[in-house]
Amino acid sequence: MSRADRSAYRQFRAPRGDGQSLVDPGWSDLPELVESNRRQSAALPYDFGGQSLAELRQAARFTLLHAAGALTESAADLPLVMTGHQPELYHPGVWFKNFLLDRLSREVGGRAVNLIIDSDLCRAPSVNAPTGDANGPRVEAVPFDAAAAPLPYEERGVADPALLRSFPQRVEEALGGLVEGPLVAELWPQVLSAVAAGANLGAAFCSARHTLEREWGLDTAEAPISAVCDSSPFRWFALDLLLRLDDFHAAHNQALAEYRAAHKIRTPAQPIPDLHRQDGWLEAPFWVWTDRDPTRRPLFARQSGGGLLLSNLAGGEWRLPDISSFNAGSAALAGLRFEQGVKIRSRALITTLFARLLLADVFIHGIGGAKYDQVAERAAELYYGFAPPPHATATATLRLPIPHDRVDRGRPVEIAADLRSLEFHPERHTTSPDAAAQAAIESKRRWVQTDKTPANAAERHRAITSANAALQPYVEEQRAALTAERSQVAAQIRAAALLESREYAFCLFPEEDLRERMERVVKVGG
Repeated sequence: MSRADRSAYRQFRAPRGDGQSLVDPGWSDLPELVESNRRQSAALPYDFGGQSLAELRQAARFTLLHAAGALTESAADLPLVMTGHQPELYHPGVWFKNFLLDRLSREVGGRAVNLIIDSDLCRAPSVNAPTGDANGPRVEAVPFDAAAAPLPYEERGVADPALLRSFPQRVEEALGGLVEGPLVAELWPQVLSAVAAGANLGAAFCSARHTLEREWGLDTAEAPISAVCDSSPFRWFALDLLLRLDDFHAAHNQALAEYRAAHKIRTPAQPIPDLHRQDGWLEAPFWVWTDRDPTRRPLFARQSGGGLLLSNLAGGEWRLPDISSFNAGSAALAGLRFEQGVKIRSRALITTLFARLLLADVFIHGIGGAKYDQVAERAAELYYGFAPPPHATATATLRLPIPHDRVDRGRPVEIAADLRSLEFHPERHTTSPDAAAQAAIESKRRWVQTDKTPANAAERHRAITSANAALQPYVEEQRAALTAERSQVAAQIRAAALLESREYAFCLFPEEDLRERMERVVKVGG
């Protein structure tokens, strides 16, 4: 089947019902997926500068587990299941993956690692909270830090310590009586403790959340993508892409072109932009910044004089003088990082490609990651000659426990039909004994019963329209009531949509309520 055919791509939707989950493949199939992926990974035929994929995979898993503090004598040989996300205060549907990860790793006797994507930008240092009352709520953005230039989480420290300290109180004030006892009050001392110990903002959030997970009984480990990208196995992986950048360019952009054609997407930046060429430079699928200038920019590369030139095309340029072997090239990349402070980080597509090829036996995506990783799979097929082993997809819908009136979302359609009936069939809605009303009803009845002909069509239409107009005063009270109800129902639907959003941060939920519901969803959905 052509990849330009939309049916070649999986479609996922978040569950609508509160307490519902999506797990694909289903829970009963996940342990077998782990085993089949292990067999598939062991047989993948690719050479990274003299290291087989299997050899590089073993080394990559070792360094990941070491970075996650989960390395034991046998850990690198055990099944490894993974998920990942930015170090944000995300909604419970994202957090659900960590709980599923824990359960799956126990089921297969393996290890679970959550990959913290600290290379992403911290754009808006705030969380949205519902405020007001249940009848007229609104959303308030509650800042946990002062706004600043968007930096990668790896580099994002705290700009306003006082604002960070007061965050729980301001969240509770915003929530008012809508949510009692939000979890943020218990979570935040751990955040502040981590910051005091030197953690950046994202690392502090992750430390606090992971501490809570352990208190709730989860047994998972965590590692930041920054540590992964600083490892020797990742440098070998990246060097292969940089040395074959022409090939990867073609594969990446063809995969995107097929996806856009299948989904009839005309915007060139969707789902992600193409890799570009500029003045002899090829854009690489990596970010770059330095200790001195932590502004994240695309990395560009070109081969020159037997070496490899790297640049951000904004004044930064670095040379790898010896790329005659992967050992030499990897050593040069390490020198850039640890001697010159140059940080090369994977973009999203490469992050999950590395994780699925060289780290995880199963990687659990959310809906967004699963959607766009189909581009990564196609790019891998074109570049390596094979796709990475299959992933899993999981999310859940958990809504804030805010009591509010339930609204019939089908009622606006009914009201519109009733209003249309009042306009075009008013005789059905009036029993007025008024002589003028009865005359209009009788006139319309006669004309409706008269067959339409070319000769009488215009007169017949005018007569029926005139009768309908004459009857409008007799249904005005009903129209006013329906119009008022339409406005009321629309307001109720807006309020319900705001209160029932699945996007609110997990720290807005009461702890016991969230824990009980999350465990129930994992038990049922997993």
